[in-house]
Amino acid sequence: WIGIFVFAAGFATFLKYAFSQGWLNENVRIFLGFLAGFIFAGLSHHFYKRKYYALSWGFFSLGLILFYLTVFTAFRFYKIFNSRVSFILFFAITISGMSYSVKRNSFSVGFLSLLGAFATPLLLADPSVQIYYEPKLFSYLLIINLGVVYISLFKKWRALSFTSFIFTLIYLGGWFLEEYRHSDFKLALSFSIIYFIVFSFIATFYSLRRKEKSNEEDVILAIINPAFFFFIFYHLLITEGMKNLLPLIPLFISIYHFILAFFVRKLNSKDILLYYALSGTSIGLLTLPIPLAVQNYWITLSWAYEAVILIFAGILFKRITIRTGGLLLYLLVILRLIFRDPFISYNGEYMIFLNMRFLAMFLSCLSFPTGAMLLKNSSLPEDEKNYSGYLWGIFLMLIFWIFNFEIISYFTSKVSLKDLSLIFTSIFWSIFALILCQSGGKVKNQFMKTVGLALFYITFFKILFIDTFIYEFHYGFPFLLNLKFLSLVIFLFSAGYIAWFYFRTEDREVGKILSIFIIILLFTGMSEQVYSSVNYYWKKSQQLALLLLSCFWVFYGFVLLLSGIIKKNIFLRVSGLSLFGITLLKVIFVDLQSINMLYRIFLLFGVSIIFFTSGYFYRRKGII
Repeated sequence: WIGIFVFAAGFATFLKYAFSQGWLNENVRIFLGFLAGFIFAGLSHHFYKRKYYALSWGFFSLGLILFYLTVFTAFRFYKIFNSRVSFILFFAITISGMSYSVKRNSFSVGFLSLLGAFATPLLLADPSVQIYYEPKLFSYLLIINLGVVYISLFKKWRALSFTSFIFTLIYLGGWFLEEYRHSDFKLALSFSIIYFIVFSFIATFYSLRRKEKSNEEDVILAIINPAFFFFIFYHLLITEGMKNLLPLIPLFISIYHFILAFFVRKLNSKDILLYYALSGTSIGLLTLPIPLAVQNYWITLSWAYEAVILIFAGILFKRITIRTGGLLLYLLVILRLIFRDPFISYNGEYMIFLNMRFLAMFLSCLSFPTGAMLLKNSSLPEDEKNYSGYLWGIFLMLIFWIFNFEIISYFTSKVSLKDLSLIFTSIFWSIFALILCQSGGKVKNQFMKTVGLALFYITFFKILFIDTFIYEFHYGFPFLLNLKFLSLVIFLFSAGYIAWFYFRTEDREVGKILSIFIIILLFTGMSEQVYSSVNYYWKKSQQLALLLLSCFWVFYGFVLLLSGIIKKNIFLRVSGLSLFGITLLKVIFVDLQSINMLYRIFLLFGVSIIFFTSGYFYRRKGII
């Protein structure tokens, strides 16, 4: 083969040198070129009879190369042949080479003939020649591809099919980019559809007719063929202003590939690789009509319930590929719900939760439990049924995300209410944590309970360090009857209910932790309400605020102490006594130095009465 290419290069150099030196006339040179080609073809036949197959194929390939070079020289340099004659000769050489390759079982000759066939339009390319342009180019490419189909009937040379596809793409794509005009629409669309069908047939031919397993070339061709022609059809319709027809392109291609996958499954069930490739391509194409027809969050909503339909269809028809396609489509829904849809802004006013963006996202989230219930109630294997748990988990995560984002985005868009997002997120977190813990307990799902408890802990620290001390606005009546205190009450109720729930089970430690959270938050929240309502809102003196704060601390400590005595709970008793000590230090070092004489007398008498009463109960219960 090295010798063949070296000889061909030498012959080409000879033709060029003979042309420059004026040796012989042009007709003689062309005659010698054809003569040399026929001589090598004859030698090929001679050596084939002697069973020197490799040498025979090499000589015939050399003859083909000489024929191509001779015709090209006669056309381009000597102007002996016009474009029509040259095209006929090129075509005849190609057909001869392909026929020889099939008859002599020579892949190399077939491949070389195919390269020559696709090189012909380039060899004839000239501003005065129209062979490169439609409709001749389209017809010529179709003939070549049908020739490849013909070879496929006899030989398993998949590389020829793939090579033919690549060169067709190059020519067709180049023509669309450089030469396409409005008047070419029908012609271009017709030939594109024909090419698409031809290559889909080539990709599935070995599986459907020969009942063989497909290899990598078949699978790649089955995938990239619809992908490329989708862009061709898309470009054609966009150019012609037919945007309303765009969703039909992937829909029809998807249906076509579903049909191909069905026949592959029916006629050659062992070809799993091609079946999955066709099914996966079809499912992937099904995701495209929606974004071509609608926009924004409607894309997500449509994909979400398309995933439900695919899961249902996969269960109904017992096809794992369809079910898998539905689950994979959920991934796109998740990505859009997290990174795309929440950030779609409104230009005007809108109501929180009662707007199309949130409703569309909420309905999209509801598709996940729908898919989960379909999987759970099916007759699928247990490993597939287990996916329902993951879908429920994703649903809860997405619900938490979209509600938080809706609350934050709504209130931050209004300057006067932007800090309300802190209050309402705390309310939502408390309720959501309660739902997680309660639901997890009912269905005995430890993961849900763990997530719910973690959210309780996070909410506790958020209220304690952010809402209580950093966020100073109450939004409502200064003392207790305000949104800030409402968020605290909702957390206390939620945490108290879950603490009671855990106290009834064996995991009492969790109940104790939540009880501590309740005691701490009730103390800090009430303290903040007392001090800020008197000092900031009612504009009373700071002395009165300090006095009332100390009174509340003593009262709160007394309640803790009394509760600890009655329930015989040492933690409550110690907490109450500790708060007494802190209050006493506050009275001595802060209050007595800051408040007037009347307030001092009232404070000291009040504190002493509480201390005496506490000691009485301690003594009565026999604790000391």
